[in-house]
Amino acid sequence: MNDAELLALCSFLHDVGKLVFRAGRKGERHYEETYNILKEFLPEDVAEIASHHHESKITPLEWKPSALSGEKKILAEIISQADNISSALEREDEEKGTSRKMVNIFSTLRNGKRREIDYSKEDIENFLQTLKALFSSMKVEKVPFGFLDIISRAFLINIPETTMSGPVETSLYSHQKLTAAFAVAIYHYLLEKYEDLKNFPFGKVSENEKCFLLLEIDISGIQKFLYHVGMKKALRFLMGRSFFISLLAPLIKEDLIRGLHVTDFNFLVTSGGFILSVLPNTQSVKDTLRKILDRYSRSLFFLTDGNLLLHSASVEFSPSDTKNFKKVSEDLMKRMERSKQLPFRDQFEEMFNYNEDESEICDLCGFNEMRMNLFRKRWDTLMIDGKKYRLCELCSFMNDVLEKLGKGKVYLSRNEEWNVGRGDILIYVKSIEDLLNENPKDLLSGIRSFHHIPYELGYESKEFDVIAKSGPGAPFLAYMAMDMDDVGKLIEELMNEKPSLSRFAEFSIRLDIFFRNEVSKIVKSDIEEPKRLWNRIEKKPDKFILYVGGDDLIVVGHFSAIIPLAFKIEEKFKEFFANENITISSGISIVPRNYPVRIAVERAQDNLELSKRNRKGKITVFKRTFNFSNDFWKILDLFSEHINLGGETLFLFNVNDPEKNSLIRRTTLWKILWILSQKAERAQEKVKKIVMLRYTISRIFEGIVKSAKEEERERLYKWYKELPKLFVGKAHSDLVLSTLEYLELLSRKEEIR
Repeated sequence: MNDAELLALCSFLHDVGKLVFRAGRKGERHYEETYNILKEFLPEDVAEIASHHHESKITPLEWKPSALSGEKKILAEIISQADNISSALEREDEEKGTSRKMVNIFSTLRNGKRREIDYSKEDIENFLQTLKALFSSMKVEKVPFGFLDIISRAFLINIPETTMSGPVETSLYSHQKLTAAFAVAIYHYLLEKYEDLKNFPFGKVSENEKCFLLLEIDISGIQKFLYHVGMKKALRFLMGRSFFISLLAPLIKEDLIRGLHVTDFNFLVTSGGFILSVLPNTQSVKDTLRKILDRYSRSLFFLTDGNLLLHSASVEFSPSDTKNFKKVSEDLMKRMERSKQLPFRDQFEEMFNYNEDESEICDLCGFNEMRMNLFRKRWDTLMIDGKKYRLCELCSFMNDVLEKLGKGKVYLSRNEEWNVGRGDILIYVKSIEDLLNENPKDLLSGIRSFHHIPYELGYESKEFDVIAKSGPGAPFLAYMAMDMDDVGKLIEELMNEKPSLSRFAEFSIRLDIFFRNEVSKIVKSDIEEPKRLWNRIEKKPDKFILYVGGDDLIVVGHFSAIIPLAFKIEEKFKEFFANENITISSGISIVPRNYPVRIAVERAQDNLELSKRNRKGKITVFKRTFNFSNDFWKILDLFSEHINLGGETLFLFNVNDPEKNSLIRRTTLWKILWILSQKAERAQEKVKKIVMLRYTISRIFEGIVKSAKEEERERLYKWYKELPKLFVGKAHSDLVLSTLEYLELLSRKEEIR
């Protein structure tokens, strides 16, 4: 382990002693507890450097960096300054008020009410046990920082950084990661000055030295690239492209870590096609950074036929700039905008140096042979339904990697750029829960780098036709586009209120956790609500995430799963972000099973744009736009009710067969839909509409009430009273119309084109 890696490890674990008090246990000062914890399973040097990170007047002399000597003293001083920059002030009363919780940073925006986040003491104990098991079973230099980063985020994201008076909006995980990023950056900045750690006069930089580089990388054209697939094995190669996109950011990050000699902790956010990183501001870093990003920019441009474009921007900043981070973030935003205005500047020469041969193209994506020759890639073949297909390198890679996804792990060797085999980079594609149950020694043996991409499994044997038939009712697919509203304005407000990198990092990390982790859990879970409806449906509809990155989400599945899924995600969104003024919007397109993917997604995104007009926080489906509301569940639940009539079960609406044991038949449902959809602007028209609805509802119950027993009549009368309130009271509601149309599709057996 070199000095930079030793520093990164010590700085990332420097506040682990705080967990003693967060767990409600008694102990010494937090830095003493850091020493006590780490010395059990890490070398003495690590425990000493990590624990000696405070220099205030009330810190005992034996716990200050000056109590150490030589290189250990220099590294401890670097951690001390990095800690202060990360937290923005020196803190010493960590042992007081240990029962306080951190505030959800999103709850304070948009004039929201401050909401606290609960944390589990069990998570703390589990983290400490996992940490001990990890370092006890492996040599410290063999533990991938990526793995340490992921398990820390899983356990510590809701643990408050401090328990001082005033609201605490930063988690211990975010603070430790940012501290490690600053520490590594300071080290390399000083190393360029003094060439060797032994020559460092001290482990600090001045407040105004531009020693940090904030880097943003953004890959555009993702959705254009993603949905450019043929009809043969469309889902397989669509998911392959999705996984390829998921791999890009981790692989770029991996090359930057190795080329710049930094660590996983320097990368605050790595999600989809987005990277945000704190790096050393040195000339060698800038030169290497330019080479790596230029290589990826050119490679992606030609490999994807110009669909994927890599944009990057960076800005220098000093320790003092972190206290008022607004200017730094604004400068970065302006530079990124300029980068996106010149997307082809590095590709002009190659673009005009070849001729296309239309006769030689990839049978799946249309990639041209001359571009293959330019990029020096090979052609492969694949047998589909007894027919041989010619594949470009990219499609071939996707086919290879999909074969290995079912095992839950993908190894990437760097000997060849896209070789999929036993290598030193492990991409773990199962859930975080599965990851925590793995044996660290077995999982990480021979692995140098570790990345976690929670990914959908089990689709490898399915196609759109199978998914379209996986659920009840009509064999239709649904594509859902979803994203958070006004993220840019939220960031602007964040920077205006208390501009700091710590808050920005916390904001970005929590956003990533929701869309990559929480949404993945919801999508993987079965549709169960309302229980009265789904208990009667034997088929369990399929659904998959096609793309998730930043705050963007695209999901495909059987229509019966996708519409309830949108409501479940919105419910979880409100719970996670704890602010009614922060909203998410959704657009859904429902299409036949053989409908072109690209057009279906475009329709979903067009519907998403309709949802975002005016007040936002809406859903658009069935050509109607309305607010997310619990009325959706109430209507479905009401229509799923049943009674025993004359020894037989009678449903209000039997989705399995509306023509049998169903009070409301399909023809009646269509009539109600027709009446509700009629415009009624004048008073006379409204009265006519109400009369028609009441008459239709009366006809439903005519005759049945007379033959029913007394207890059965009570239930029938209740339905008779509830239905007019639902329809007449909300005759203007697009939500009611869309919910009824959803029920109609659930009960349909044929596919109407």
